[in-house]
Amino acid sequence: MRLKLFILLQLLAMLATAQELMTGFQEPPQVARPRVWWHWMNGNITRDGIDKDIAWMHRVGISGFHCFDAAFWGKSIVENRLVYMSPEWQEEFRHAVSMADSLGMEVAVASCPGWSNTGGPWVKPEQAMKRLVWSETRVKGGKLSISLPEPNRDERWYADICVLAVKANPADKTMEKLGATFTTSDSLQQPYWVQYQFKKPTVIKALSIKDGNYRSIWAAQPAPVTKWLEVSDDGVTFRRVCGIPHGSVGWQTIDIEPTRGRYFRITFERKPGITPQLKLYTTPRINHAEEKAGFASPSDMMDFLTTAEAGETIQLTNVIDVTDRVDDNGILTWKAPKGDWKIYRFGYTLTGKENHPASPEATGLEVSKIDKQAFTDFLEYYLNTYHEATGGLMGERGLHYLLIDSYEAGWETWCARMPQEFEQRRGYNLMPWLPVLTGEIIGSAEQSEEFLYDW
Repeated sequence: MRLKLFILLQLLAMLATAQELMTGFQEPPQVARPRVWWHWMNGNITRDGIDKDIAWMHRVGISGFHCFDAAFWGKSIVENRLVYMSPEWQEEFRHAVSMADSLGMEVAVASCPGWSNTGGPWVKPEQAMKRLVWSETRVKGGKLSISLPEPNRDERWYADICVLAVKANPADKTMEKLGATFTTSDSLQQPYWVQYQFKKPTVIKALSIKDGNYRSIWAAQPAPVTKWLEVSDDGVTFRRVCGIPHGSVGWQTIDIEPTRGRYFRITFERKPGITPQLKLYTTPRINHAEEKAGFASPSDMMDFLTTAEAGETIQLTNVIDVTDRVDDNGILTWKAPKGDWKIYRFGYTLTGKENHPASPEATGLEVSKIDKQAFTDFLEYYLNTYHEATGGLMGERGLHYLLIDSYEAGWETWCARMPQEFEQRRGYNLMPWLPVLTGEIIGSAEQSEEFLYDW
């Protein structure tokens, strides 16, 4: 009897569950209904349009919307274009949220005007995304009083970080020092080539090229190869040394098997309007230096480890901080020890990235994602504008959510607290290792790669 009763109860429960499923499928609860994106395009908003849109969404079973204030074009198709966060814009947004709330619909807004990512005209340059920059000056040991060039910068904001002197490997020679001649093929010739010619056979161990070809962040791996390094002893007969994969940023640095020759040529399909640039190195460099330094983030960097012999690297003791010997005008006064030295002036400046695609009135710099205070200030300001726009109808009712749709703000490589955060998280001083981010191999290839992994 107990078994029969148990089976009967189970059957009843199954019937009830099936009925509940059927009812829920025919009339889904709000939580199971779809939400849609609702774009307010470049201020082309009217009360009549808002009412009709929301009424239609509710009528067909949509339970909420993500409101984006965005812009793709400047054309106005309404009598009075609504400027983002103007009193008129806020009035209509408050009406939209109130109407949605009365219908039991959820509302979300994007994390900034446009859909990527967290920026706006209220972001100050000092709060914006930053990138590491540097300049390099070569000097010989002795008494120095030289002006250090300021790194390439965004004119809106720049700050110095430090000045480091790195004792150069005696084998590290510039193309000018070696008397190399740079030539190119006819601009209409395809494949196009750029070339260095040396007075006598020279061994090259790395190269950097900037040719306008980029590795797409969306592309499958490996990176495409459409250019090749060739070498010759007579400038007539060339042999292929290796392929050069596209980089993710402007410059792509790779190390190569030590190769001897008088002529080093790179052949590729030239892009219109691009003036290719080439650097050759007589000592090894960090393989894929720009990407490993954080100016991009392909996921296969461990496939391109750096190799170098012990005598080809720079010892950490030969990296000297001379920041306190530089005055406010960028003049370095220092008695440098014997040898050849590279003086690196490190600073940081804006990446220049702005939120998009937003109307002109709502466009500004992207806030830093690694500066906690700057990001907190951004978010508080942004949410306060919506608190005002909704008349306080946000949270459990009205405006419920903040949506981050798509990260398209690019990379940033510095903030003011970077040295402190690095030491706290990684357990050692970042500063002496900064030259590795330029491509220098400090300590050993293995140590430099370990630093880059930590970085």
